Amino acid sequence: MAAAEIDLLENDAPRRAHLEESLLRLIRHDSVLSWSGQIWHRLRSRIEDDSEADDGVTAQFIDSILLSTSHHLKSDPATAQKVDATIRAIILRVLPAIRAQLAQYIASVMSKWDSQA
Repeated sequence: MAAAEIDLLENDAPRRAHLEESLLRLIRHDSVLSWSGQIWHRLRSRIEDDSEADDGVTAQFIDSILLSTSHHLKSDPATAQKVDATIRAIILRVLPAIRAQLAQYIASVMSKWDSQA
């Protein structure tokens, strides 16, 4: 039965449009928006609190990822070379914008030095 309904949704544009419109009305309803806002506020507060703790879940997760990644890169030179190549490509692509921003930053710092001298 579910497969038949999926087929109808895929092949019947008016039916699909009706379902999409109904779903949009549902997720835009004031009560749903209020509820999801409350959930987001609580989640964000917990994440912020956790991120400030040295032994929080966030810190443990990041530590675990970094440790796992470093072990993998040490044991797999081909992957390490791919990562190096990707990082180089990113730096070369971003470098022109960074140069302009860095030049502006240096100029602003030097002008502050000149004004203090």
